[in-house]
Amino acid sequence: MNITEEYFVKSLEAFSEVLIIDHHLVTQDWNSDKTTFLNIQDYCAAYICYCLFSKIQDLQEFDWLAALASVSDWAYFKNQNFMKSVFKKYGDDFVVDDRGIRKSGKLWDIQWILNLALIYFFKDLKRVYDSISSNFGDIGDLEEYTEKVQEELDFIVRRFEKQKEKIKYGFFYEYKSKFDLGSIVINVISGEHYNDLIITAYLDKEFYKISARKQDGEINLVEYLRKMFHGLDVPTQGGHFKAAGGSIGKEDLEIFKERLKEI
Repeated sequence: MNITEEYFVKSLEAFSEVLIIDHHLVTQDWNSDKTTFLNIQDYCAAYICYCLFSKIQDLQEFDWLAALASVSDWAYFKNQNFMKSVFKKYGDDFVVDDRGIRKSGKLWDIQWILNLALIYFFKDLKRVYDSISSNFGDIGDLEEYTEKVQEELDFIVRRFEKQKEKIKYGFFYEYKSKFDLGSIVINVISGEHYNDLIITAYLDKEFYKISARKQDGEINLVEYLRKMFHGLDVPTQGGHFKAAGGSIGKEDLEIFKERLKEI
């Protein structure tokens, strides 16, 4: 979790001991007598959970799910020995370079279906959980529900080239969707625009969800967005060096866009 408020941790400590696993850029150490805080930048939290609980129980039948989570989270550079062994175990090849993992193969395809299914069933995530078994690749009927999400994603990504707006360092793109596509839109776009700063805005009720990516790592996007959001009503913000996001009120979008062109 990306925790930024002390009252949240104190509220948990009032009735429980706490383990926090956070892979975002953080500004505070939450360790205390009641809280154990693991800052695991560049690692996937699901992978760390797999490692931790493997010390008390044999979880090898779930290794493929930990690998899929690492693929989906773009967090597979520092645990490459694990990733290579899991891919090999299930008859796949772990191929990665400085621009990311190969976007094909058994494990890539399964994680992609799961991502789309989580979007389709965003109001009933347990439906996805209940469809997954411990047997490699057994995700039930989830693929049957992903076609509409893929069609919407393809349409929005194609429209980017026509509707993108030039900003300093890259492009801004505002879009609407019947699905909450979250970070998947900007991940696809930024993969094709590796050296560009990509900023997207998606209207969700009264807030715009802002996502930022610059895959070459030339800008600290957490600090960048902190400047962009300064003085605005921002209920959430945070992220990683190359990937960050937050939310702003509808009334602040034009101010935000002007800052993108100037700062």
